[in-house]
Amino acid sequence: MSTGSKASGVSSFVFGPPRIAGLIGAVVFFWFSLTPTLLPRSWFMQAGISALSVAIGYVIGSLVSWIVRPVRTRSGANPVAGSTRRRIEIGLGAVAVSIVSVGLIL
Repeated sequence: MSTGSKASGVSSFVFGPPRIAGLIGAVVFFWFSLTPTLLPRSWFMQAGISALSVAIGYVIGSLVSWIVRPVRTRSGANPVAGSTRRRIEIGLGAVAVSIVSVGLIL
C-alpha cells in the first residue's frame, strides 16, 4: 500500500473524518441518555451510559450516511451546491439550538 493512496471502503469509514450524520446521531442518542428513569444513577454510571449512547449513535448515523451517499449519487440526485448547503446547515443548526435552549428553560 502506498502512502499517498486514499483509503477506501471500511477503512475510510473507520479512520475518515467525522461525518455530519454521525455527529447528529451522537447528539440525539446523548439526549436520549439524559432522559429520566425510575432508577437512581450515580454520576459515573450516567457518564458511562452517556458515553456508550454517544458511541452507538455515532455509529448508526455514520452507517446511514455511508449507505445513503452512494445511493444518492447513483440515482442522479444532484447534491445541493456548497454555499447553499452551508446556509441550510447553519439555519438548521440555529433552529436546533433554539429548540434545545427553550427546552432547557422550560
